[in-house]
Amino acid sequence: MLHIWNISGQEVAAFPVEAKVQETEFQKHLQVHELKRRLESFCGLPRFRQRLVHEDGTLLDDHDMLRPSAVQLVLLAFCPTSASQAAELVDAARSGMTSTVELLLQRPQDPNLGNPAPLLFAADNGHLEVARLLVEAGADANISENTVFNDATPLILACQNGHFQVARLLLRAKADVDKADLDDVTPLHLACHYGHLQVTQLLLEAEAVVDKSRSVAGSRPAARVQGKPGEDG
Repeated sequence: MLHIWNISGQEVAAFPVEAKVQETEFQKHLQVHELKRRLESFCGLPRFRQRLVHEDGTLLDDHDMLRPSAVQLVLLAFCPTSASQAAELVDAARSGMTSTVELLLQRPQDPNLGNPAPLLFAADNGHLEVARLLVEAGADANISENTVFNDATPLILACQNGHFQVARLLLRAKADVDKADLDDVTPLHLACHYGHLQVTQLLLEAEAVVDKSRSVAGSRPAARVQGKPGEDG
């Protein structure tokens, strides 16, 4: 068994672990990631803010092998982040640099820092894996910014550009399906306006309000639901 203890000496969780040595780094990497993801339900913090320490004081990282033992779970606050460090995460999210985003979130760095926030750029550009990492790290799925993105949310940007998988991810992260931008335009309005039928269907299944307000062209989404198909990504 692998026993997980907190710094107060209380057992947090225990998991069965095979003593057999795994042969590949790929297998070991997945094991540790899965352990930390499971621990989130016990400690309330994502894997980026968890550190596991062996009894001998060595740190268990994502490339170490799990073995029957006792390890201590240490929970971290976000590190102080400079403007340049926040900008680095924003740039990585905008460019779809998944490995860089992973590395920066492991500092651990607050995924909501940056103006505009990293998730807005990831959603706007359809970078699914980057968006997934940011959401996993605790990024606000309803964050908005009114200078560059007109107070649009990540869901609005994803729907406007037909990024179906990103939109689905955001909805699963409890993004507000009806939250509008400064012009009172909602995700459904934009999906209809640009003919992204797969995204439109996704929003309707999420119970988006069809006639909440005016659309991009001044008409309501109900008049456009059967519009011309678009390219949903």
